[in-house]
Amino acid sequence: MKNNILRSLLVLLILSAAVFFGLNQVSAPDVLPADGPADQFSSERAVKHVEQIAAVPHPTGSPENAKVRDYLLDELKALGIEGQVQEADSARYTHGSVYSGHIQNVIGRLEGTADGGKAVLIAAHYDSVATAPGASDDGAAVGAMLETLRALKEGPQLKHDVIFLFTDGEEAGLLGANAFVKEHPWAKDVGLVLNFEARGYKGPSFMFETSDGNSFIMNEFTKAAEHPVANSMLYDMYKLLPNDTDLTVFKGADMNGLNFAYAIGLNAYHNRIDTVETMDPESLQHHGSYMLSLTKHFGMLDSLDNTGTGQNQVYFNVFKHVLVDYSQTWVIPITAVVSIMFLFVLITGLRSGVLRAGGLLKGFLGFLLAIAVTGGVAMGVWMLVNALQPDMTYNLVNDPDFFNVYSWGFALLSIAVFSGLYIWIRRWSTAANLMGGSIILFWLLTLAVTFLLPGGSYLFAWPLFFSLIGWYLLIKSPDGEIKTLKDAVIQTLLAVPAVLLFAPIVYLVLVLVSLSLAGVVFALLAIMMGLLVPHVLSLMSVRTWRFPTAMVASALVIFLVSGFALDISEQNPTYASVIYGKNDDSGKAVFATATPLDDPWLEQFLTTDPKSGPLSEVLHPLFQRNYMYADAPEVKEAAPKLEVLSDKTDGDVRTLSLKITSQRGAREISVSAMTGSPIIGGSVWGKTFEAEGLPFILNYDSAPERGLELTLQIKPAGKVTLNVEDTSYGFPNVAGKSYTDSPDTIMAMKRVLITKKHDL
Repeated sequence: MKNNILRSLLVLLILSAAVFFGLNQVSAPDVLPADGPADQFSSERAVKHVEQIAAVPHPTGSPENAKVRDYLLDELKALGIEGQVQEADSARYTHGSVYSGHIQNVIGRLEGTADGGKAVLIAAHYDSVATAPGASDDGAAVGAMLETLRALKEGPQLKHDVIFLFTDGEEAGLLGANAFVKEHPWAKDVGLVLNFEARGYKGPSFMFETSDGNSFIMNEFTKAAEHPVANSMLYDMYKLLPNDTDLTVFKGADMNGLNFAYAIGLNAYHNRIDTVETMDPESLQHHGSYMLSLTKHFGMLDSLDNTGTGQNQVYFNVFKHVLVDYSQTWVIPITAVVSIMFLFVLITGLRSGVLRAGGLLKGFLGFLLAIAVTGGVAMGVWMLVNALQPDMTYNLVNDPDFFNVYSWGFALLSIAVFSGLYIWIRRWSTAANLMGGSIILFWLLTLAVTFLLPGGSYLFAWPLFFSLIGWYLLIKSPDGEIKTLKDAVIQTLLAVPAVLLFAPIVYLVLVLVSLSLAGVVFALLAIMMGLLVPHVLSLMSVRTWRFPTAMVASALVIFLVSGFALDISEQNPTYASVIYGKNDDSGKAVFATATPLDDPWLEQFLTTDPKSGPLSEVLHPLFQRNYMYADAPEVKEAAPKLEVLSDKTDGDVRTLSLKITSQRGAREISVSAMTGSPIIGGSVWGKTFEAEGLPFILNYDSAPERGLELTLQIKPAGKVTLNVEDTSYGFPNVAGKSYTDSPDTIMAMKRVLITKKHDL
């Protein structure tokens, strides 16, 4: 009995340590103080710049944006760099929409010792959205660029030039990067791009994207990065999603590079709490650590002419800031070796009689059942928590102070469900057969990932490699069971690679998709636990139900304590969005929100017979999502003005030249067409774009007083219906009505939209 207790404790201790070291990979380095060495990066020095850059929201085209631009020019000059402003109109077609605007990039160049040759480009955007000061997105990276430049000036001169590109208009559609690659003469000099972003306010700066043919870049990155956090599994997944950053534009111009971002704390993203006070200084330090170390390294290489040569790499952390990388040409050979091992162990077990086809089938089906039930319970509990605390949904999904705590509850509950199921499944066969069933499914997943997501093959191949050794030893043990303390320790050590590799992935996937997809996240946890079947059974060898009961009790304590201790506050505000929309053709106006109506502040706007549904009939056809809305008083704000400058037809192509202005000074104008003849292209202030027919959507940001000159090419020549809309932030003055401002516990997005239809 004592031996069983000691065995269970050792298994639990080793696996817990593996979880700790696995999650510890997802961490940023310590802050270097302001009095640290002058040639090193200090976030305490860099944050002084962020305080100036992110004092208030500074969207493209605003007076506040101009102040940041001037600050950057002054700081470059103080550091001995002659900064320049690239002013341009920019238009870019992507994902079915045209994004356009007027931008002012700030650019500086630190010269190297070599004549000619390629340069290192460091890029970050200095504009923010209209609703956030932008300390993390992207003030941290901009401040890091200035501190990096200062540190570089303290050291020896690099061989290669370094271009510092502070892009404008990123939030409006990557417009500054687009203008740089299309129009600036320095674009042809770029050999490597280092782009920096943020989608939260804390966490490690994750190297989440590279260019294709990244073997050279990744080999050098592994050598040079002081605190690397990266894995190719998430990069392969990222490529499947419609996400864009400035690096998207650079890669589209055949530039090679690396993309970095920290992404924990989505509640700050594009919201008023994206401030210097909220921003984690360790995340800023991590940005700067990459920026300085990689610029020094790549800046001293003999050549940057072939940074996009070779195969893609597989890369992943094994411990904190320890990165492994190897060529994807090894993926199939590694999977082949693992497959041969799998077949050898399987045949050995069947020949010895320890494994039986029926037992393996039961293990396979039991593992599938455990994955499905574990994921299903997690999703069911999420739905229950959501129903009991509907006002907390936003924070549970986005606020790390909430979801980090609740995530531990979900994890412990998932472990309890999985282990509890195996108390029942245990009756079906021996540990060797049950483990074999889970290994068969894991092997099939390894094959699938090898060919579909080769960058993620490591996550399955290496844990399977070590687990196959454990399975072989289990087959050779008496009755196919863990019997001794020595066997338990060996089996658990062989399971450590699976935990080390899966723990950070499960957490990062949770950060990316949130608890709203708890079923998917914790089904992934259950897949990893399939390699721990003997260990789970070992933990339940003493008083069978004690372990799952302890896990359930711990999860309940977390849920109950969190439910009472965590609440919406000024430090942890929730989010609400309110639209005042007016259709100038009908004169109808509405207040609308997509936020659940459980707050008095929101309810004041929807007091007259609120309805639920899309706003396509009220405003225009693009408003397809469901809103809660109610009639609102009409304000005397004018709709955008459209003037036809010319209308020509050449063959089967009709060309419309239009002038559109916001008569109320709104910064954002959008033009859309859902019906009529297809739109195949056009231009914005002379900058051409291509389109793919209908629906057609064009967004123009930072609309200057001169308005928007738009040319549309329509083929075949025919009529088209345009919906023109302008957007401003805040609320209009409604005569005879007074609305209370949002409390500090709510981050309110307030917009005014006025739309008008034109049949042309």
